[in-house]
Amino acid sequence: MKSDVMSPQNLTLKESRDVSAPAEKVFEAFRGGDIFQFTGASQITFDFVEGGLFELMFHDRGSISGRFLAITNQKRVAVSWNVTGFGRADEFSYVAF
Repeated sequence: MKSDVMSPQNLTLKESRDVSAPAEKVFEAFRGGDIFQFTGASQITFDFVEGGLFELMFHDRGSISGRFLAITNQKRVAVSWNVTGFGRADEFSYVAF
């Protein structure tokens, strides 16, 4: 009997969301770190340059760490990140606008 179940390594999920703010405001929220403040993280470090790293620590719960993959001034930010802890399986995600 053949199984058609996909393994997680072969699965790609794409999601889009509309944000009721101009790209420039979203860009500034990343550049200034405001986007990270909204998460409620207890400790935030980030280096907003292409290839720069960021890390959000959530006291005794978990962490989110990632990298700024591409930055186009006032227009685009591409980010990848990993989530560990929070009582669930680890995950990897990517976002660009």
